[in-house]
Amino acid sequence: MALLVLLVPVALGFTYLISVREPAVEYTVIERVSQSYATHQAANIQQLFAHLGERLRGAALSPLALSAVAKASNADVELIEQTMLDYFPDYTPANLDATL
Repeated sequence: MALLVLLVPVALGFTYLISVREPAVEYTVIERVSQSYATHQAANIQQLFAHLGERLRGAALSPLALSAVAKASNADVELIEQTMLDYFPDYTPANLDATL
């Protein structure tokens, strides 16, 4: 009888751990992993846009771009547009979705 009195609380304790605590711990781990992944993705996207901004500023301040804007002729603007597309092949509309 004394053994039964000791085993019942132990069995109830294990039942609690298996049914209540373990799913809560699993949920917490999943939340932490997903939060970490989201944080890393946000940092990567921020770095991608910062790098793109630097490249755009450099290209916009190039002598070719400045002279095309100053002249404002269609031929020069088309030339700078093609130059920009050549300078940023990884950011064309078709490739931008794959980059993000």
